[in-house]
Amino acid sequence: MLPLPLRTLPLRITPLRTLHPLSPTHLRTAHIAPGTPTLFPLSQLCAPLPLSQKWFVPREPPHLGLQLSPYLTASPSHASFSVNLERTTPGGFTSALAPFSLFNTWAAAALSSTPPNSQDQLYIAQTPLISLPPSLAADIPTPPLLSEVGKGDVYGSSLWLGIPPTRTPLHRDPNPNLLVQIAGRKVVRLLAPHVGDWVHAAVFGGRGRVRGNLMGEGKEGEGVEGWIWGAWKEQGGDGGWDGVVEGFEAQLEAGDALYIPLGWWHSVRGVGEGINASVNWWFR
Repeated sequence: MLPLPLRTLPLRITPLRTLHPLSPTHLRTAHIAPGTPTLFPLSQLCAPLPLSQKWFVPREPPHLGLQLSPYLTASPSHASFSVNLERTTPGGFTSALAPFSLFNTWAAAALSSTPPNSQDQLYIAQTPLISLPPSLAADIPTPPLLSEVGKGDVYGSSLWLGIPPTRTPLHRDPNPNLLVQIAGRKVVRLLAPHVGDWVHAAVFGGRGRVRGNLMGEGKEGEGVEGWIWGAWKEQGGDGGWDGVVEGFEAQLEAGDALYIPLGWWHSVRGVGEGINASVNWWFR
């Protein structure tokens, strides 16, 4: 159950428009320096990442999206490496290290039915790129863009791979974040730091600010997710804090990048058909 102050405040979402044309200098000075969430095509500023062409192939018919390629699934070295695998079932949620082959087997079976079987949902979440086999890690080079728009310090990078619906509950990251959509589509809803801090304090009392299980579990977590994604329909007025909470939404297609500034709260959902894949870098 959401606390009364939050339940009585509707969330007004403003879409982020995709910026183009765009230069590294403009991105750095007009968006990264002031800490503004920014959606843009990655191809404007650097070459496409090799995994976008090597890891995925179209399903038949093509409108059903993508599936994992033989390059990714046939090699024994590719099948045996460990990933952070989240499992969601009607009975609950678990997270553990598991071989990539487990996800591969599940994905092949899930995509063989229409719609995919959603009773047992697996999601490769926040798997460090440094843990991948060297041949796969080479397919995901750090974009030179990060050195052009920041100090060149990269604090971590991760792979996210699943079949929609996937979700990451409301949280904030310890560093600025560049999220790149590789396959499929994702929708990200964002709250400014002071707004997210207020929401989180109202619901959780300040517990679990960075990504973790707390934000999406239990009645409180389910309530926040419902509020962020529009399930709550309470009436309210206009005028900022007097009657409405301001949020933003970024819709990422394959090839899009989203800059999430330090302190910005965000909730993420994978949508659409077929395999959904993203990579991200936390940087400064």
